Amino acid sequence: FALTSASMSDGRRAPVPFIGRTEELAALHDAFEAAADGLVVALVGGDPGVGKTSLAQAFARMLRADGVPVHWGSCVELGGAPPFWPWVQVVRSIGDHAVDTARADLEARAEREPFAAFDALHQVLRTNAGQTRVIVLDDLHAADLGSLELLRFLVSSAADLPVLVVG
Repeated sequence: FALTSASMSDGRRAPVPFIGRTEELAALHDAFEAAADGLVVALVGGDPGVGKTSLAQAFARMLRADGVPVHWGSCVELGGAPPFWPWVQVVRSIGDHAVDTARADLEARAEREPFAAFDALHQVLRTNAGQTRVIVLDDLHAADLGSLELLRFLVSSAADLPVLVVG
């Protein structure tokens, strides 16, 4: 496993070995394999600064190198982030077609259905459900209530989708 680190004299980034966390990476890989049969949520815990984000980044790089779609959303610990901010980032990383689909779906149903945002993301994931994909929600402890409720909704409503959510 390699993380990108120090800049070399020609401006490129030199790979630095990702040391340790072998068991944690193996557990995430097992969760990814299980997600082929339906949605799996893997939560990474630990004290601040222990390397949770670095672990998720190393895992994401490993999967991306194998052609697996990985979508990253960061929860903001500072105030002022709009509701569902990590999910907005995830939808944007899926592509413009996903943003357009979600926006049209929300606009069409926002006034009639209280869970329109939840269902819009569910439909985006269902539409793009070809291969197993990974969604990383970084700093999940700082997520807004709506983002957490959306994750809870997906656990019950999208259980058949090949998705691994890492929080």
